[in-house]
Amino acid sequence: MADPKVIFAAALKVNSSAVSVAHNHPSGNHVPSKADIDLTRKLKQEEQFLDLPILDHLILSKESYYSFAATLERTRGFFSPFFLFAPTSIHIHVKLTLTL
Repeated sequence: MADPKVIFAAALKVNSSAVSVAHNHPSGNHVPSKADIDLTRKLKQEEQFLDLPILDHLILSKESYYSFAATLERTRGFFSPFFLFAPTSIHIHVKLTLTL
């Protein structure tokens, strides 16, 4: 499981003003697990202490994705222009190298 301390440390090291977290589910199931939900909850609780907002936690699969932020906006009924054009499937290729 990802460690919120490591995520925030990496963001602070490069002077980030906000953070989006993403990971894949190779199984193709983009539904968040209990561990995904717990991690998101921890990140959202801790963001206030560092003044480093968590914008989203994305779960990517081959054919689709899950966005915690978009789901929250839909379930609360708030309009958010950031998620107005969210596609039903996406293809993202990211290479991330992190040295701490």
